[in-house]
Amino acid sequence: GELGGQASGAEMVIALRRIVAESEADLAIEGVAIATLRALARLGGADAVEVAVALAADTRHPFRAAAIDALGVLCDPGAGQATLQKTASGPDALLARAAERAEKRCTQK
Repeated sequence: GELGGQASGAEMVIALRRIVAESEADLAIEGVAIATLRALARLGGADAVEVAVALAADTRHPFRAAAIDALGVLCDPGAGQATLQKTASGPDALLARAAERAEKRCTQK
């Protein structure tokens, strides 16, 4: 992600989805999923937005806060912004604050 290799974005999304599924059986790889999500956010692009939006809405896995942070890096004006707004007004106070911070980062860009 730091190198900006856009070509690897689609492969990283596939890997992230697999890692998220595998994390159900092995909690030790949750950190790998979060690191992959952060790398995707640095790469940017539609694939990164799509997976971050999906993880932000996924209540089965513990990646919602990391996905919100990723959306604050991506600053997508479409689905990303809509997800941040929805989360900021949602019932989970911690996620709402994270979404507000992410929105603020995007407006400062």
